[in-house]
Amino acid sequence: MSVEAIIREMREILERPEPAEGVELRDGFGTDYWIVTARPVANGVGDQVLEILVDAERADGTVTRIPVLVSLDVLDDIDDSPAEQLAQEASYQITETLFESLDQTPEVDRDLIVSEIGTADETYESLLEELRSSGHVEAVEPGVLRLTLASGPEMPIDVHVTPQEFHDCVIDGEVEHRKGSTFDQSEMPGGLGTALLGVEETLGTIGDQERFIVFFNGAFHASTRRDLPPVRAIGDDLEHIDADSDADSDWSAEELEDD
Repeated sequence: MSVEAIIREMREILERPEPAEGVELRDGFGTDYWIVTARPVANGVGDQVLEILVDAERADGTVTRIPVLVSLDVLDDIDDSPAEQLAQEASYQITETLFESLDQTPEVDRDLIVSEIGTADETYESLLEELRSSGHVEAVEPGVLRLTLASGPEMPIDVHVTPQEFHDCVIDGEVEHRKGSTFDQSEMPGGLGTALLGVEETLGTIGDQERFIVFFNGAFHASTRRDLPPVRAIGDDLEHIDADSDADSDWSAEELEDD
């Protein structure tokens, strides 16, 4: 089969109403973007590549034509289904090129997300459930949860985060999640999942000298003290977490608390 015939069959595969198995196309194919031409050309060093011209609609409604170059090396030593192999490679390159070329960050309605997420008390209850999976939890003061681990005799860990702080963290995470890939995100954690994963990972890496988990700069950090910024224990040394320009400056660098 000639290269031209393979390219024609590849295009038929990509433009079917139902994509072929193993060929994943970005949402919007045929409506928001579509193939105009597909032909073999010589690249800058004289090698033959497949040039696919794609018309794509930008967020403002204008249409731009974007060239996508696909190496024909994928056809080397392929005896079975070369058009399907080329279609799979082309779909990947089209997607990558569109992501890089188009500024199409979806608009996200934060107020809608707030209404869907629920109240601060509801999201805080999810945090409590996550902590309860590791041991006994009690609220010792507003914004402070004391976790006594069920796995051993270690001293309790105080988690410093208010319901509103955790709620804002969940909302911010959900906003970023919805701005992300337009591919199926069913296996990607949303705002709540990301926030809870942050707590879980911090618990999993906390050191013996670190009896505090504090919320700082939108994330959870293990610390040797309750004050901000957090201070990590590394061997016999202590390492300060640097505050960036957006950090909350309302903290005091007091002496470390005794365990």
